[in-house]
Amino acid sequence: MAAAQNSDLDMNKDIDTDELVKSMDNADTRELLQLLVKNQEEAFKMIQMAQTEEEVEARVRELEKEQAEAQARYAAMAKVSEDLDKSRAELAILEQQVNDAAAEAAAAEAARNEARAEVEKMDEMISATSNDGARRTALLAGG
Repeated sequence: MAAAQNSDLDMNKDIDTDELVKSMDNADTRELLQLLVKNQEEAFKMIQMAQTEEEVEARVRELEKEQAEAQARYAAMAKVSEDLDKSRAELAILEQQVNDAAAEAAAAEAARNEARAEVEKMDEMISATSNDGARRTALLAGG
């Protein structure tokens, strides 16, 4: 019977599916329906798997993007940290230079104070000498 149906299908491609089902016996119909259901279930599973695969691929792309962004942030932070370390080293050098300059300024101030003290002593000695000379002159002139 199946061979007759196949030849009918070959000869008349426009055969109505209702006519085909009517011409089949119950066992053939049940087998065909089971096959259709099985194929439909497999197709549904494949669609679900494809959707799941697409979702997984999309999530993987998102995670890769997030990872790239995190790596870029880490690289930027490492650069900032490196720059900060360099700045700290430069600051330490500048602080040492300021301390050295302050020590030099203190030494210069001490030398200036010492020089003032010596000038004052010389002024006092000159004044004393001048006063002694004036007294002697006065003594000699008046004397």
